[in-house]
Amino acid sequence: MSNALRVIRGEFGRVCLLDMNRPLVRHAHHHVHFLVKAEGADTFFEVRGVTVELTDTLGVVMNAWEPHSYVHDPKKPPTIILAFYIEPAWLASYCLDWQYMPDTQIFSGNRVLLDWTARCYVQDLAQLMVLHPVQTAEHVACLSQLMMHLVHTLTDQQTLRRSLRELARGSSLLPPVRRALSLISQEPAIYSDIGALTRKVGVSRAHLYRMFEDSIGIPPKLYANAVRIERAISIVSQPDAKMMSISDDLGFSAPAHFSRFFHDHAGSYPTTWRSAVAE
Repeated sequence: MSNALRVIRGEFGRVCLLDMNRPLVRHAHHHVHFLVKAEGADTFFEVRGVTVELTDTLGVVMNAWEPHSYVHDPKKPPTIILAFYIEPAWLASYCLDWQYMPDTQIFSGNRVLLDWTARCYVQDLAQLMVLHPVQTAEHVACLSQLMMHLVHTLTDQQTLRRSLRELARGSSLLPPVRRALSLISQEPAIYSDIGALTRKVGVSRAHLYRMFEDSIGIPPKLYANAVRIERAISIVSQPDAKMMSISDDLGFSAPAHFSRFFHDHAGSYPTTWRSAVAE
């Protein structure tokens, strides 16, 4: 059973130390996503259907909304993964050009070679999270050093300097897509049902899927799942929130269904996640 060992949160987003021994379903995030191995067997992710290795010297990096899944080999021992879910606005402070293009696909590839400095930062942060579970400024400082190092290593400035034509195309969403995004954000329990969503927006399922893929790069169901898991993570992290209420509020027919959804997307059951959150 996969588990969250530690979770730290802040303006930067969140960082999770995950002990992984089972797959994660295909999903996406609004975050910029970094994955590095802290301990255990080499493994891999699939990003847009392409296999990307995760080893001591190779990390995985994803732009916002890139669909991906974790594929665990049951014949191998578990892997402890340090997973970074970084808010684009926070990351922009390390990449000034990106401040003017927050939707830019900032990274041109999904592999990052981890040099000695990066590996030291990874180990320092992982050990700090385990040995000192109460979150401090030291955690954030260590995270900031690692992010700055990775961004300076990875950022392809040519990727950021898109033409005005590309910027205009990327910044406009068709009215049905804008309407669908707003509905999902306001009522994820209702509009995670794509049938209900298409009826409310007034377009066919096939047309909505095509517009989502063209404008965001993922189907509406993945987007709705991303909204639900982020809402769930936020509420589950509150110590007094009841699991039954969270399940009902997010539109699950039973707490067991919510628990399985949470595990399949976040890599841990919600009760274990709550215990791992550093305060």
